[in-house]
Amino acid sequence: MAVPVCGSIMQDMDGTAQRIWAGDGYKDQSDISKQLALVHDNNEPSFAMLATGGGPIGISYLPFTPETEGFIDRDFAAIVYRRDDVNSVYCYDLLPAVDPGGRIIIQMTSAIPLKAEFQSNSCFAGA
Repeated sequence: MAVPVCGSIMQDMDGTAQRIWAGDGYKDQSDISKQLALVHDNNEPSFAMLATGGGPIGISYLPFTPETEGFIDRDFAAIVYRRDDVNSVYCYDLLPAVDPGGRIIIQMTSAIPLKAEFQSNSCFAGA
């Protein structure tokens, strides 16, 4: 592993979904139960990391290999707000990381905030 071993921890990328999001926008990061981190693993940056500190799925994280196109497991840095594309919804399956599973869908309808929702079915089960 290359130095530094701790990797990159400040990964917020303005204008993209890649960052740590707080429940009421991006103002307050003090309550971990209302955070959603859409970042890359700080030690293995080829893996994306979806992590949450609370809500319906509890404290959990999901490492995965991000996709460069499409709407499932898309790299967070590639999800950007575009006025002509506010209806694009991206999906991340939580299995096998979370039992009984489910998915998180995200959408950027403006530069900030991000819309995120937990749903009980899979990305492959339809909307």
